[in-house]
Amino acid sequence: MNGNPNSAFKELKKTVNPSQPAQSQMEININGIPTTDSALILTRFIEHFFPIEGVSDESHHQTEQSVKSALQEAEAESMLAPTITQGEVLIAANSLKKKSAPGWDELSTDVLLLALPTVMHYLLILFNLCLIHGKQARVCIIRKPGKFDYSDVNSFRPISVLPAMSKLFEKILLNRLLQLASIGNWIHPYQHGFQPKRSTESALHSLVSEIENGFEKKMTTACAMIDIKSAFDTAWAPAILSALIARKCPIFLVKIIRDFLTNRKGKFDQQKSVDLFQIPTGCPQKGVLSPFLWNVMIDDILRLPSDHKKPGLALAYADDTSAKTAQRRDNCSKLTANSN
Repeated sequence: MNGNPNSAFKELKKTVNPSQPAQSQMEININGIPTTDSALILTRFIEHFFPIEGVSDESHHQTEQSVKSALQEAEAESMLAPTITQGEVLIAANSLKKKSAPGWDELSTDVLLLALPTVMHYLLILFNLCLIHGKQARVCIIRKPGKFDYSDVNSFRPISVLPAMSKLFEKILLNRLLQLASIGNWIHPYQHGFQPKRSTESALHSLVSEIENGFEKKMTTACAMIDIKSAFDTAWAPAILSALIARKCPIFLVKIIRDFLTNRKGKFDQQKSVDLFQIPTGCPQKGVLSPFLWNVMIDDILRLPSDHKKPGLALAYADDTSAKTAQRRDNCSKLTANSN
């Protein structure tokens, strides 16, 4: 930049507010009628990806009440959250992706990291007071690869782009939660999604090994593959909080997660959207905390005992779950019953 202040500001502006490629006009089928009307398209996306919660049944009421009671009981206790330290901020900052897209505030991660030594004192004050604007997201609608019909809303996926400071704060919380999860065995070994040294390959290898072990014992294995539709977008906050409480998560962290999941708002990045909309359910797609919270919520499914007292009834890769049962080949009637 040759020491020229104007050049420095130009470079900074390009970093903070990079030029966006021109987007082609979007056409979506709504009730069988194609439209390019941006207002109708945005309304359809909101209805599809961020639906209003339905009426709770009795089991939902029990979960909601148990969470409410646990948090009310904790109000009487003096539980101070451990202070967030400069070391925690630095560890979290070093794990952020420098080239990730900025959130609604247009502050990119690399600029935040560049300014970190200067603003560290103020960030510590903000983080320790939990004064962080991380509940508003810039929502980008992206195409799912390999789809043939992009006039169908099911061919798209919403991605929540959060502010860089929110990502940093979430990273600090995530590191604390991961430490607690490791000590308390919060995540079942059969969960292969978002876990260190686990992948789709390890999940497939585990399933194939179980089937091969059955072959050696002259057993036939039936397996059901379950793909939970819009898993992150519809994750139920009380179920997440209930799972955290059941695992003895410190109440101050449960409260932060509760606040993180409630009263969230978004603004679409496409079609020149200007209005904010409510996001009543779910975890933000691409949110730092979201994969961990999903794994905690679904973990009890992997711990369900099987009728024949054998391990490996279910395994998962994030929201893709497989359930299996095995019986001797001369007793396939039980296999059918167990599968059902």
